[in-house]
Amino acid sequence: LLESELFGHVKGAFTGAISNSKGLFREAKGGTLFFDEIGDLAGPLQAKILRVLQEKEIRPVGDSQTYPVDVRVITATNKNLKTMVEQQLFRDDLYYRIAVIPISIPPLRDRKDDILPLAIYFIEKYAKVRNLPKLTLNHAAQELLLDYSWPGNARELENCIEYITAMNNDPIITPENLPVQIVRNYPNEDDKMEFFSPLSKRKKQIQALTSSRLNESLDLQELEKAAILEALQKKHWNRTSVAQGLGISRATLWRKMKKYHLN
Repeated sequence: LLESELFGHVKGAFTGAISNSKGLFREAKGGTLFFDEIGDLAGPLQAKILRVLQEKEIRPVGDSQTYPVDVRVITATNKNLKTMVEQQLFRDDLYYRIAVIPISIPPLRDRKDDILPLAIYFIEKYAKVRNLPKLTLNHAAQELLLDYSWPGNARELENCIEYITAMNNDPIITPENLPVQIVRNYPNEDDKMEFFSPLSKRKKQIQALTSSRLNESLDLQELEKAAILEALQKKHWNRTSVAQGLGISRATLWRKMKKYHLN
């Protein structure tokens, strides 16, 4: 199917081919084709791409005729293609064909100056999608974004901003609005309790609401149980609303309710 998308096909070439298709190489005549994650391309298709780049012509699936193509090809990958060539996972001839003008982009954690401009761009993008008023990152939220390591690079930053715009109704974005892994640097939602507020602030809130059952010596599990119970009571035991408020999935909320016998 990918070969058909790239090179086209003739009617009847395979099941479902009800008409002729020119394919992306011919559709992009005089333009540019961008191949993302070129390192994941299967071996047989690597050979076909190489032939197109060398011969500058394609043959649609099921056709006996070839057609000239005139496109610029840009490729991207997060893998080390040189290492893959050494491991015989990527064709060396294709590698040298596409690596004419290599551009290495460092990970986002090494490009701190790009984090806030990207964040602002994504905020404007998703605010427009959701018809939200203008959103602004306060200083504390900016500091947290700059301090985070961003293992998922720009995609993770975009997901973070999409989460913020979906869960926040205030025009000012504060640390409490950020995903918990950024606020607390927790590895995953199952290992630590996920509070939007700092633990000390949350502890005071819980103690004020349930002072008869809590004291200064509460450990994290007790705080976690009390926070979940408080949220359940406030949301009238609506698990979907509680999970959204705590920033965890419904499955995680269910496991924690089972763990603490909150039925």
